[in-house]
Amino acid sequence: MILTSLYRNPLAYVCEDGKWYILLVLLSFPFSFSTQTANPFDRHTAPPATINNIRTFEMASHGTTTASNPLSAPPFGDQVVYTDGSFDNSAAGCAFVFKDRTTEMWYGFAASFGFEASSKTAELMGIKHALLYAKDNWIGRVTELEIRTDCRFAVGDIQHCWNHGVARGWNHHLVTIEICDLIDELRNAASPLMVSIQAIRGHSGIRGNDLADELAVTTRRTSIF
Repeated sequence: MILTSLYRNPLAYVCEDGKWYILLVLLSFPFSFSTQTANPFDRHTAPPATINNIRTFEMASHGTTTASNPLSAPPFGDQVVYTDGSFDNSAAGCAFVFKDRTTEMWYGFAASFGFEASSKTAELMGIKHALLYAKDNWIGRVTELEIRTDCRFAVGDIQHCWNHGVARGWNHHLVTIEICDLIDELRNAASPLMVSIQAIRGHSGIRGNDLADELAVTTRRTSIF
């Protein structure tokens, strides 16, 4: 199962003809963040609010109805992923989507959070989940990963943490630190996967961005806690 180390109860989604279709529905489960120190980044920062429940949404491989066969990256050295987050006072949602060049299908992952988060947390979580997916599925298959988000603030926070987080001892959002840890881990993998995170203009007709936004919003609105 995709991301089995963290996520054991997926909802599978596939986008076809502009619509998201549910492939598999299972129950939610409790989840909490770890605040354990891990190099290379210092974790002297307050963790986000405790998560009571989290529901996850994963993509099954094209043509199946389960998430037992993780998608293979296309036979190219690079991959583009779009991420987004959605937030209101009762819940938050995040998502990432990417296009499989072999099938020309869009696939996506989303998670909803039943706790008082923030719009920043939602955006950062989308990026974090994209990196986790790359770690579990794309090492050795992808050499360059470009993550595109319409949240310039999140990009700036990650860049600041990456460039100055250790040397100057700045406090950063816990998820930002986890993102930098993942980027470092991917860069130093046996088959290095180089990551870049780019800010794009939201709601400007970019297909991947629009799909990520739609899935993040839908996930937040359909949260049940």
